[in-house]
Amino acid sequence: MGDADDAQYNTVVRVLRADSEVEVLMCFYHVAARVHEKTRKLHHSLYSVVTRGVHELHFGGSELEYEESKTQILKEWALHPVLTSFWEHFK
Repeated sequence: MGDADDAQYNTVVRVLRADSEVEVLMCFYHVAARVHEKTRKLHHSLYSVVTRGVHELHFGGSELEYEESKTQILKEWALHPVLTSFWEHFK
């Protein structure tokens, strides 16, 4: 993944011409793999709640959008006691 990560980062820098403004908030591959591992045994509806939240965080267009989404996602996850470990990790 290292080479692919570097290639993606370099492409963003080249296209946006904004090296100092590019901030990697998370490595999506590793987050997605870990979420899949930890959600395999959940009921499908809860699996969907978690994966939908993680995807929403990943595709945020700005840090502000990321933080706003995170607040809403954590509220949704807090409604489900079985998702406490996800809530704790992402808060």
